[in-house]
Amino acid sequence: MSDTEDISLEKLFHMPGIEYRRLLMGEWNAPLSVQEQLLEDAAKEYHDRCDTYDKRVCTAISPRTGEPIPANSSEQRAINANALNVRRDILAHYGVTEKELHQAIVAYGRKYRR
Repeated sequence: MSDTEDISLEKLFHMPGIEYRRLLMGEWNAPLSVQEQLLEDAAKEYHDRCDTYDKRVCTAISPRTGEPIPANSSEQRAINANALNVRRDILAHYGVTEKELHQAIVAYGRKYRR
């Protein structure tokens, strides 16, 4: 989407959150360094993989957010075990430290998932 393209309200309401914020708030952040981009990519992969698994396993829906949530301890254990496995995979693939990955996951959640 070009910066000069006219956007209807209908289109704006159905736009993904990241693009919506970019249009309304502008690009205030400086470009990411190679390492910062790597960490953001790792955090995005972590969230995406965990969300996909959560949608398959969890049978309850949060009334506040509409997101899938575990309905019982069995589902909670399953999503926790998956999250740990995803972290291990990402640590091995991206070659970052646990601390860097943890900080990137938290930062990504604050930046994109509110």
